Amino acid sequence: MGEYLRVVNLLRTQWGALFTNTEDFSGRPSVVEGGGYVTYVGQENRQHALGHMVLWDLKEPVMPWCSEGPDKAELGGALDVTLSDWADRAAADALG
Repeated sequence: MGEYLRVVNLLRTQWGALFTNTEDFSGRPSVVEGGGYVTYVGQENRQHALGHMVLWDLKEPVMPWCSEGPDKAELGGALDVTLSDWADRAAADALG
């Protein structure tokens, strides 16, 4: 029953070689005039060993989207970045 939803948050992410919702990201909310509907595209950064992190209110993507492991990033990928690095870069993006 989603007919009363006014705000939707989508997450773009990477699933191995599959990238989802990439074309929907604009760095700002998308508002339907007169209807009061808002769609915002955030980002889910994922690591095989350390977990997943949802990043909201981004103006620019925080790369790489995923790190370490074939089900998250590229086959044979290494642990290139930590969750704290992604968090620091997302906070810096939010502050402008």
